[in-house]
Amino acid sequence: MSVAAETNLDSGEWTQGGGELLDLADAYNIIVHNESNKDSNRGEHIEKWMEKDTSRVSQDLKALLTQISASRISPRISIDHQETKNLDYDMQLLIQKRMLERNESTLSLEGVSVSEIEGESEIERLKRQVDHDREFLTGLYKELEEERSASAVATNQAMAMITRLQEEKATFQMEALQNLRMMEEQAEYDLEAIQKLNELLLEREKVIQDLEAEVDYFRNQTPQKKKLDVAENVMSDKVQNCLTGFDEEREYITSCLEKIENMVQTDVNGEAHVDNLATQESVSELRERVEKLKGDLYFLEHVVGSLEHGNEGVQFVKEIATHLQTLRMKRHNHTES
Repeated sequence: MSVAAETNLDSGEWTQGGGELLDLADAYNIIVHNESNKDSNRGEHIEKWMEKDTSRVSQDLKALLTQISASRISPRISIDHQETKNLDYDMQLLIQKRMLERNESTLSLEGVSVSEIEGESEIERLKRQVDHDREFLTGLYKELEEERSASAVATNQAMAMITRLQEEKATFQMEALQNLRMMEEQAEYDLEAIQKLNELLLEREKVIQDLEAEVDYFRNQTPQKKKLDVAENVMSDKVQNCLTGFDEEREYITSCLEKIENMVQTDVNGEAHVDNLATQESVSELRERVEKLKGDLYFLEHVVGSLEHGNEGVQFVKEIATHLQTLRMKRHNHTES
């Protein structure tokens, strides 16, 4: 706020920057009224005018304080409490200082009248009084200008503080948005990592389940395998015994054939008379037994090969053993009868 006090002597008017006018006639009336009423009414007029301006300054200060208070209680602006208290304290000191100066100026109005000079006419005294009053009013306007300048400085300081606080608010909001965006990005990254870990965990659980199923399978197969191994060992022993018996019988038959051949050869060389028919029958019988032994040997080799095919081979050998046992029992019964 700025006030320019100008004196226009040609027009006889006092012009104030705020648009208020004080005519020279009003000044004369104040002076004349002051002479007639012992300076009381003049002081009242000037005091009213000064109170009007003071009320305007007070309203400006109140509006400024209202803005500062509104900024302080705003939930989105963080104001330093100590700075706000200092600002309020400075405003109160400024108002008290100006009110004290107002009171001193009001009290000094009692001595604005000029002293009388001997031999001076009333017109000259009034002119001198007018000049004195002009100087006094000029001083008042200067004082008012200083007061308004101080008020403007305080207002500018308050506005600068408000501007700074608004800048800090904008900075805080920007930082908050950046932090929020960073937190959202971090949350997305964490969610992706958690999803990957869950997928990996599911794969590991599936592998564990497969391994557990294999363990259960082999655990269940172990007793059967032991039984199969025992059965295979038993069957192998039996087959081995049979093969041994067949080998012994084959050797026996072979030795018998050799003896018969030797006997025949001896008879032929010695020109002995032997029953050739009986000899031929014996040889034929022995040959048949040799052929049967060869067939049995082939059959046993086939059985041994079947044992190598697992459960099916073992089952097949068991069936063969059962049939052989049945045939032996029948043959034994037939022989006894």
